[in-house]
Amino acid sequence: MMPFSKARKEDLEENKKSEQICEEIIGIEGTADEEPKEQCQKQKHKLKMAKNMKMTSLIKHRKNSKSEAALTPETLLEVDLDTIEGIADSPGDPQVKCQKQKIRIKISEKIKILDFKKWQKNSKSPGTPSVELDFNGNLEQNRLAEAQQQLVKAEERLFVSKEGARAEDEEDKLHMDYEIFVLHLRLAINDSFSEDNQETLKSALTSILKEEAQDRRWMEVAVDQRPVWRPTRCRQIHDTLLQTTVEERMKNADEQENKADMLSTSLKREVFRMGKQVQKDLLTVVRNLRERYPPDFDICRTYAQLYHKAFSTRLQELARSKISSEDCFYILSWIVEYYPRDVLKHKELEEHINSSSLGPLLPEEDFKRLEEQYFSYKEVIQYTTDIIKDLEENKKSEQICEEIIGIEGTADEEPKEQCQKQKHKLKMAKNMKMKSLIKHRKNSKSEAALTPETLLEVDLDTIEGIADSPGDPQVKCQKQKIRIKISEKIKQLDFKKWQKNSKSPETPTVELDFNGNLEQNRLAEAQQQLLEAEECLFSSKEVTRAEDEEDKLHTDYEIFILRLRLVIHDSFSEDNQETLKSALTSILKEEAQDRRWAEVAVDQRPIWRPARCRKIHDTLLQNIVEQRMKNADEQENKADNLSTSLKKEVCRMGKQVQKDLLRVVRNLRECYPPDFDICQTYAQLYHQAFSTRLQELARSNISLEECLYILSWIVDYYPKDVLKHKELEEHINNSSLGPLLPEEDLKRLEKQYFSYKENELRKWLSNAFEKEVKKWSDDIEPELMDGYYFSNFAVDVLPLVDGAVKDVNTLLSCECKAWSLLNQLDSFLLSYKTSLEELIKRKQENIPKTLSANLVNIYQFRDYVQKPEHPFSEDTRTACLSTLADLKKICYKYFLGLIHTELKPLYHNLWTQVWFAGHCEVVEELVKALENNIDNFKELKPVCREELLAELHEEVMVEYVRRMMKRKLKLKDKEQQEAAAEFICHDSNTICSVFAKVGSREEWLGQILPKLSEILRLQDPGSLQLEIVTLARDYPDISKQHVLALLNLKTNLSSSDLRRIKVCLSENRGTLDTESPTSFFSKVLVKRKII
Repeated sequence: MMPFSKARKEDLEENKKSEQICEEIIGIEGTADEEPKEQCQKQKHKLKMAKNMKMTSLIKHRKNSKSEAALTPETLLEVDLDTIEGIADSPGDPQVKCQKQKIRIKISEKIKILDFKKWQKNSKSPGTPSVELDFNGNLEQNRLAEAQQQLVKAEERLFVSKEGARAEDEEDKLHMDYEIFVLHLRLAINDSFSEDNQETLKSALTSILKEEAQDRRWMEVAVDQRPVWRPTRCRQIHDTLLQTTVEERMKNADEQENKADMLSTSLKREVFRMGKQVQKDLLTVVRNLRERYPPDFDICRTYAQLYHKAFSTRLQELARSKISSEDCFYILSWIVEYYPRDVLKHKELEEHINSSSLGPLLPEEDFKRLEEQYFSYKEVIQYTTDIIKDLEENKKSEQICEEIIGIEGTADEEPKEQCQKQKHKLKMAKNMKMKSLIKHRKNSKSEAALTPETLLEVDLDTIEGIADSPGDPQVKCQKQKIRIKISEKIKQLDFKKWQKNSKSPETPTVELDFNGNLEQNRLAEAQQQLLEAEECLFSSKEVTRAEDEEDKLHTDYEIFILRLRLVIHDSFSEDNQETLKSALTSILKEEAQDRRWAEVAVDQRPIWRPARCRKIHDTLLQNIVEQRMKNADEQENKADNLSTSLKKEVCRMGKQVQKDLLRVVRNLRECYPPDFDICQTYAQLYHQAFSTRLQELARSNISLEECLYILSWIVDYYPKDVLKHKELEEHINNSSLGPLLPEEDLKRLEKQYFSYKENELRKWLSNAFEKEVKKWSDDIEPELMDGYYFSNFAVDVLPLVDGAVKDVNTLLSCECKAWSLLNQLDSFLLSYKTSLEELIKRKQENIPKTLSANLVNIYQFRDYVQKPEHPFSEDTRTACLSTLADLKKICYKYFLGLIHTELKPLYHNLWTQVWFAGHCEVVEELVKALENNIDNFKELKPVCREELLAELHEEVMVEYVRRMMKRKLKLKDKEQQEAAAEFICHDSNTICSVFAKVGSREEWLGQILPKLSEILRLQDPGSLQLEIVTLARDYPDISKQHVLALLNLKTNLSSSDLRRIKVCLSENRGTLDTESPTSFFSKVLVKRKII
């Protein structure tokens, strides 16, 4: 039977198709001038609606009808089909009738399922029916409270009745009705925000309260006496659906919000829409839903908490991603201002929502990170604004040419009028234009040869209106003003020329001033000039100093520091290496100068002292590293193949560390003086940046796959592939870097990973075991491989165990964790043993073959446990080996038990008169039976067969000696004793030769019977006494009872001789070596105590 929920889902999907019925019918085309038969065969349903009766109008009428029941699918079809051209014209044709009937049935079936959700769209206040409705009728009318009450009554009648037995079909029907009711309940709750659904929702909430009360009643009843659907947990269903509804509405926040479209980034639009969705939906809750809900639901606060959590979760995801400073500011604005003031403090919401109980929108850690980003952004903006102002001034210098070219004047006016009236309106001479001069300056290879002053001399002296009046003092004044203006602007031009043309500074042919050295990127020389100026200005014995000179030197120092920052910031540029060397030299000199000025009183120092250039350098290096790690190469090919964004980010950062450290070693190392220890410095900075980001990731909600990837980088990739790179290893002291993650974070990741591996291994073992046991239960014959029965059980399980142990050892480097994993193998083997014992009790046909295959598994498990390289604790290893030995005994006992059952009648003839009279026949019969049974072992794996044969060999010899010591045969004289001794030796050779032939290597068993025969053969008490002591030495497990039972076979031995032998044995046993590799007589049971 199809599950109800699945059937309901299929019905809902079918409903969607019903809306296409109109288009399907309207699209039916046909031609009335063809034969009816041709219409049926060729065009099938391609019929055309009559002009006077279109299907569209019928459907529209049906949708708009206040009483839809008045227009049934059948009446609709009668009108439709009878007015279709090609059918109405051929009413008697059987083919057309057939066609008409098929269309009628098809449309009827589709329209019958139309309006499945009518209770949702038309869920008006359920009116009181004129007649009492049954359960289905109440559901159709959306009267969920009444329907639930009917279910409770039926439940009471069925389960509270004193009648012992209940009809199973009645219980199933009631169970099905409850499922239908819960489905309707879900639909009503899911449509909570629909205005047409309010009365239905109110009825649903009433039913929820009643169901909760009924659940509490049933909790007092024993579980086996409750209905299977109790507890229904309708309140829990309601709460879960509310959470799902909120998450879905937040996910699909109104994208048509007009104000959101004006925002500049997708993140800002998303945050805005979510915030507005929260406000809009909470207002709906307060205005509409609050009246429908009972007070104990506290629905306003419940919804507020759900929307707050959903909004918070998404903001956390956004805040932890790489966002721009603009987006950062927008999120902060919502957290600090819009959300608490405009949303939660809305006049209609404030009295119904306790905003203080909602908690912060962002965890403190994320909020602090956004704040830091915002403040850093503001500092950079302020710094950049100052630079831009200077650069904007520089850009104006490019317009000087046009300014001068645009200066117009007339030579026929008086010079005074030119100065006062025209001012700078001068005109360039035709034979010397300013454009050509500027162009020449830009293209000149040696720009130092054309200084601003020489440029001005040419420019101003060739301007009409100045050259024509060389002696006029007003014109000279004008000329000087323009000269100063242009000179100041052009001096600032190409402020960043060192960046574009930072080649190896060439030694100039003439000595450069401060600005010239800066332009040539000769920072060390420029700094030396500053030092000399500083010494000259501050070392003078004159008390007063010119303020403008000090201000000028201060300005020069600021320009120098700015150039220094730019050079350091561009450290990784290959064209910047010589400039960087010069900058580093100047830093060392500045540090020395700072130390000198530290010995001078503060009020006597220059205001720019200390300059702290080394600190500026170190801070810039840290900023560079953080920026490069933040913008790690997103085109890293290997990262593109990774499955999650976190893994891609970690891979790119790790690769960036390696790539940049290699550049430091290959390029920057040669630029830096040794005392900077630049390789270790950069390594520490990259390590810290990588560590900081990994901590952020590790403390977020990461998947197990991501946890494993981070651990792999920490334990494997970073220390081995990055830090141990052959070019980096000798320049970086790895031990001084410290761990990538704090111990607390690392332990948390290790715990998450180890917990997963434990559960995963347990699940693997359980699945493999259940699969194997099912084969046993189904009595499936194991497969043959190389002539013996084989099972993949151990082959499947052991690699899983070994792989899990190796993974844990590699990533966690903790032996106790591996021990913990391997402890599962012990419990697994115990379950294996229990199931194997149960299998033997079933007496199935294929048990011998199944046990043969399982012996292979047992040996493979034993080999794995015994290997010292596998990290078992001693207790676990001992326990596993003990369980495996028991498993092997179970299998051997089964096989050997079958053999001994067949051999038992033959054992009874040993050491009886029958044996003594014709021992050859008795032993030959025993040997023949042995050979027949041993042949059944050929389908065992050789190593298993060999051990099983050794076990059988020993048990046969034990049984032989046991029959001998039962003393059913008395040897009265020397002749009988010697004959018996000869028989024993013969039997030993016969039995042992059979086992040796089939592969038994237990040669020591062949020595037992001959030694016993010697005791029977000897007659001298002294010799006999010595032989018994020797026997006790060779077999320390032989007891006094065994010896007496053996001697009692010799009836001619006197009591005094027996006593002397016993005394001698007792005296010598303490001196004998009790250690022996074999144990035999302890397995021979002597039932009667012999005195």
